[in-house]
Amino acid sequence: MVSHGAAVTQIRIAAVVSDYFHLLAASFWVGGLFYLALAVPPVMKAMRQSKYAGRLQESGVFCPASHVMAVSRFSALALLSVGALLVTGLYSSWAQVTVFRAVATPYGIVLLAKLELVVPLLMLAAFNSFWVRPRLALQPNALRMLRKVVTAEAILAVLVLLSVGVLVSLDPARQAASAPRVGQSSDQAFTASVEGANIKMTVDPGQLGSNLVTVFITDRAGRAITNATQVTVGLTFLDRDIGIEVIPALDHGFGVWVAHEANFSVAGKWRATITVVRPDAFDARTAFEFIVPLGPGQTPASITPSPSTGKLLFALELVLIGLLFFGVGAIGLGRGAPGFRLSEVLGTVATLAGLALAMLG
Repeated sequence: MVSHGAAVTQIRIAAVVSDYFHLLAASFWVGGLFYLALAVPPVMKAMRQSKYAGRLQESGVFCPASHVMAVSRFSALALLSVGALLVTGLYSSWAQVTVFRAVATPYGIVLLAKLELVVPLLMLAAFNSFWVRPRLALQPNALRMLRKVVTAEAILAVLVLLSVGVLVSLDPARQAASAPRVGQSSDQAFTASVEGANIKMTVDPGQLGSNLVTVFITDRAGRAITNATQVTVGLTFLDRDIGIEVIPALDHGFGVWVAHEANFSVAGKWRATITVVRPDAFDARTAFEFIVPLGPGQTPASITPSPSTGKLLFALELVLIGLLFFGVGAIGLGRGAPGFRLSEVLGTVATLAGLALAMLG
C-alpha cells in the first residue's frame, strides 16, 4: 500500500504519510477488535463462576467496572481510528484512482468490494459504541452481545485486510486506465437523438493527428435536416486538462457537415461535443466519448493526480484528523481522563499543520 503511495511522484510525501496514517489507524482498530474478541469470553466465564456472581447480579451489576472502562477507552480509540481510516482512505483512493473511469479497472473493482465490506463493519462499530457499550454494566445480555458484535467485526476486518492484500498486488487504477481502449469501444461512429434531430458522427481515421469529423443530421423520419445554420465540434481530452478546441464544421449539403481540421494530439480518451444551430428549433447539443489509440512505438498518456489538488486535500486531511483528536478527547475520553492531554496536543499539531499547508499551497 505504501509502495503505491511512493509511486505517485507528484504527491509522494503526502501519499506516503497518508498511507502510514491509514495503516496506523487500521492497526489500532483491528488489533483492539481481536483483543476484545479474545478477552470477552474469559470475562464472561469468570463472571459465571465467581462466588459473587449472584450477589453482583442482584445488585444490578453484570460486568466489572474495570472492563466497562476498558471497553469505553477502546471505543474512544476506535472512533478516532475509524475517522482517520475514512479520511486517509478517501485521499488514498483519489491518489490511486484519480479519474472516474479508472473505477472500471481491476483495482477499482476490488476497491469497491473493500468499501462494501467496510460499510457493514462501520455499522457494527456504531452499534457497539452507541448501544452495547452503555448497557454493559446494567443489562445481563449486553456482555454476550458485545462478544457477538466484536467477533463479527473481527471477521469483517480480516476480509477487509485480505482485500487490501489484493489491492497491493494490482496496478493502481489510474495506471491501468492509462492504457488505450480500457473499458471503451473501438467503434468511431456514434449516433444520438436530441431536440427532434438524429445526429450521427464519424471520425476518420480515428487516429493521432489530423482527422475528419463528419456530422450527419436527419429528422426522426430519416430525412436530411438542411436548414441548420451552424455546426461546431468541441474536442476535449479527458485524461488531463489541455483545454477545449472548438472547430466550425463546413456545410456539404443534404444535412452533412464536416470538420476538416480535427487534430488529436495525444492518445487516450476524448469527448466530441456536437452543437447544431437551427432557426426553427432549440440548439441540439450532444457529446460522444471515444478512445484515440496510440501510434506505432508510442506510450500512453499517463493519468496523474494534480499536485495542487493533492496538497489541498492533504491539508484538509490533516485538519480533519486534528478535529478528530479534539472530538475524541472531549467526548470519548472526557477532560481529566488519561490520554486527554495527549489528544489535545496531537489535535493542535495536526490542525495547525493542515492550516499552514493550505495557506502555503
